[in-house]
Amino acid sequence: MRNHYQVIGNETLIFLKKRNGEILVSLIDTEDLDKLIKFDIRFYLWKEKNIDRYYVVGGENKTTVQMHRIIMDTPKGEVVDHMYGNTLDNRKKNLRNVSVSENMQNRVTLPSNNKSGVIGVFYSEKKKRWVVQVSINKKRKHVGYFMNKEEAMEANLLFRKKHYSTPKGREAVGKPTS
Repeated sequence: MRNHYQVIGNETLIFLKKRNGEILVSLIDTEDLDKLIKFDIRFYLWKEKNIDRYYVVGGENKTTVQMHRIIMDTPKGEVVDHMYGNTLDNRKKNLRNVSVSENMQNRVTLPSNNKSGVIGVFYSEKKKRWVVQVSINKKRKHVGYFMNKEEAMEANLLFRKKHYSTPKGREAVGKPTS
C-alpha cells in the first residue's frame, strides 16, 4: 500500500486525497493493515454518481480492487454492506458480506425519484393509494395498498423485519418526510 497512514492502537487511519486536494480519512482495524500493505498499490477515493459518498478503491493496469472487499475476503457473488452507512469506515464491525438484494435493503440514500422518503413505499395515482413493494432475491413482492403513508411505512417495516436481517441501529429503512 502506497498511502500515508497512522496507526492508533487497534485502529489505523488511511489518508486519501480528493481531486480538489482535500484529505479524507478511511478507518480500518490495525489487524487488517498487513492485508492492504501486500497490495503494492495506492488506494484512492471513488465518488458515487449524484451522491456525495466515497468508496476506497485501488488498482493498476485496469484492475481495480475495493478496500472493503479485501478486508472482508468477500466471496464472488456477494457484496460488502457498510452497515451503518459510512463508506469510509472499513472496520470489520461496520462491514458484512451479503447478497446484492440484502445490500439494497440497507442502503442509506433513496433513489432520486422517491417521493415518500422510504425505500419500497410510493404513491400510486392510478389507485389513489400508497403502495409497498419490496424485492427479495431479485423478485418484487407486493406487500399491499394503504390509505396513508404512515400505514404503508409500518407495513414496509414489518415486512422487512420478517424477511431481512437489518443491522442493529438501522431498524428503520427511511424516515417520514411529513
